[in-house]
Amino acid sequence: MSISKKLAWRWTIKVSILATAFRPGGWDIFLAGMRDQTFRDFEVIAIDHRYSIRKDKVLEMAKRYLPDIQFTYAPEHRRNGIWYVGASSFNTAFALAEGEVVIMLLDYSYCPPQWAQRHWDMHQDGTKKLIVAPHAYIYLPRDKLAIAPEHIDEAWFRPEKRPDLSPEVRFEAENRGRYCWEEDKFLRGGIIDEMSLFTETFMPSWLSWLKIREAPYNDPKLIMPSGPIGGEFFHAKNESFKLETILDMNGVPEMVDHGKGPWDTLLGHMFTKAGCQIWLDNLNPVYCVNPRPIMPSMPWGGFSAFGGSPPGRWTWEQGVAYQDERLAHMAKTGDYRSPNPFSLRELRKEYLEHKRKGVFPIVDIPDNLYYKEEVIA
Repeated sequence: MSISKKLAWRWTIKVSILATAFRPGGWDIFLAGMRDQTFRDFEVIAIDHRYSIRKDKVLEMAKRYLPDIQFTYAPEHRRNGIWYVGASSFNTAFALAEGEVVIMLLDYSYCPPQWAQRHWDMHQDGTKKLIVAPHAYIYLPRDKLAIAPEHIDEAWFRPEKRPDLSPEVRFEAENRGRYCWEEDKFLRGGIIDEMSLFTETFMPSWLSWLKIREAPYNDPKLIMPSGPIGGEFFHAKNESFKLETILDMNGVPEMVDHGKGPWDTLLGHMFTKAGCQIWLDNLNPVYCVNPRPIMPSMPWGGFSAFGGSPPGRWTWEQGVAYQDERLAHMAKTGDYRSPNPFSLRELRKEYLEHKRKGVFPIVDIPDNLYYKEEVIA
């Protein structure tokens, strides 16, 4: 089974917490946050690119941490080999969700005890909202890292503390995860444990001494006041909205899985076009142990400043061009729905059947076959 336990199916779940994962590690910190929630009327939908590698380990840990919570674990509904497919991942989560409110989250994140309750409460005034909240990056606790020193390069680990680095190297260090071309040694496995980065099980008490990273290496929402905010601050790391809203939007445009681009801000602008008030709740952060300084394992494709893209993968600029094309289309037509080659509502019917059975297919389809043609040359 890929569901943590047999529960009577509940059609009145209030909140679906959706988490996606691509890298090894990150499960103990995530599940600790889910365990600690004071609000218990939620389910967890976890979508993992490493599903076939660590399925049994994840389900066993979920049973220990969340004995009273429905936990559904699945691969993306569509993959493209080694490449990161974040849109496909979240669309799979939307298709499996049964809560009235859904919250988007990433692995490697600890959510404080009142987190889910606060997201739920923000949607109880009858207005159509997108709630965005901060993600606070914290430094990796070096004394607890279960990783050999030869796999840590100080230039990458804390580049802001290296005044001798040139601006170009500093930029590359901070952004290396954005233009990684292929699976690196970490993603191939064996260097970092599949379930945790740490030498011991993550404890929430660590947050009292784990330092939050300074600007500009952190989420700007941390220092912004609560209130109305623009779609460009949507980061897919701590946001909530009604499930019906994202179903009406037909999910995330999966064309963005061609490579790296500002798909998160594009989705934020789509919520605006869908009639949502976008509201920043500055008082509801999640705490992210960001693994990118030691693990450049987000293989989007190319980043043109560092040599272009592999065949068939978009550069950052092509991703920006696609966002601009979609924004122009929405402004001209008012149509905010994602142009995916499927209906998210129909996909949901299919995936809820998979959810009932606890069996999820792994379908690997290259982008050019999935879309038949490239939109951005």
